[in-house]
Amino acid sequence: MEVHAARLVQALAAAHRLEVVVPRERAVPEMDGVRFHAELTEHFGATLRRTAALVARVAPDAVLALNAGSAAIARLVAVPVVTRVVGNDFERAWVGPHLPGRFAWWRLPSSGGFSPGRWLRRADQAYRNRAALRSLAACRIVLANSGWTRDALARRGVTGPEVRVLVGGVDLGDFRPRDRDAERQALGLPGGPILFSAARLTRKKGFDILLRALPAVLARHPDLLLLLAGQGEEEPALRDLAESLGIEASVRFLGGVGHDLLPRYMAAADVYLQPSRASRDERDESVDVETMGRAVCEAAACGRPAIVSRSGGLPDVVQDGQTGLLVPEADAPALAAAIARLVDDTALCARMGTAAAERARREFGWDTVARLTEAALQDARAARRSS
Repeated sequence: MEVHAARLVQALAAAHRLEVVVPRERAVPEMDGVRFHAELTEHFGATLRRTAALVARVAPDAVLALNAGSAAIARLVAVPVVTRVVGNDFERAWVGPHLPGRFAWWRLPSSGGFSPGRWLRRADQAYRNRAALRSLAACRIVLANSGWTRDALARRGVTGPEVRVLVGGVDLGDFRPRDRDAERQALGLPGGPILFSAARLTRKKGFDILLRALPAVLARHPDLLLLLAGQGEEEPALRDLAESLGIEASVRFLGGVGHDLLPRYMAAADVYLQPSRASRDERDESVDVETMGRAVCEAAACGRPAIVSRSGGLPDVVQDGQTGLLVPEADAPALAAAIARLVDDTALCARMGTAAAERARREFGWDTVARLTEAALQDARAARRSS
């Protein structure tokens, strides 16, 4: 989300004067046409009041908020507000008000049968979610990062603003088609089929399902290699699972991969994988969903087809049968069949990769995202003037 904000500021500053509110603890950059205000803190109410006062002084044509919690500014100012939302920022909002006395009870145990800690966490999360939804209802336009997020807004009763779906946000200079064999040689990778995925190693990402799918594929392609880039709390369990399945030699845990290497690994692979699933947090019973999948957009820009689950917003990023394949959530046999289909048919894999790259150039690049965001701000401004 920070990358998204930074790239939008860079793009919009080329044609507009911007006033940008940033966290107090970060170094404030210098940029032509942009004035930064270090006002954001963990104290939501105070930050909101200071931001509203800033809007009153500056009198901008429109305000762009970059998460559902920050949309609260729309309830305090007369300026039209456009807000980008990612689904989880109102389904399990992290920005917004808390119940009184939160720091007194936050450390209470949240497990067991009767758990005051779990009940209070659930109440606190629900309180913050409701605040985010009320704020979004006061916006002029909401930019949803996927159709799933748009539909979630409708399910939650947010009907006031116009909702537009805006997927993507990829640096097409870094993430681009490259010579697969040259990248493999440079990275020291073998010549057999390579699968790649990059994400935090958490339950939501479904990597345990992926590991359980591999033995069936390895029976037909014993030289296949799975590369997993990322770190997280599930790594020890995933390593143990790979060993118990007897596939540890075919799985390589890369750890954290820098931004410079990520597109090269994507280009070196044959297929990108993201078998995400909805994951429930037992502490507050909120559900974490993959609402878009930026890494899948990046893999597409590298010319690689993706296999993803029908979970959250992933179907917005992968066109089934055209730029990749969709499989049911948490279905290891279906995932194995999809992997085998692309690994067996290299011509199909190449066609889908080409189609993925073409779509990424049309829809996922930062130029497109910035242009459509700017159009939403201009439309909000025009609607204000005509009302």
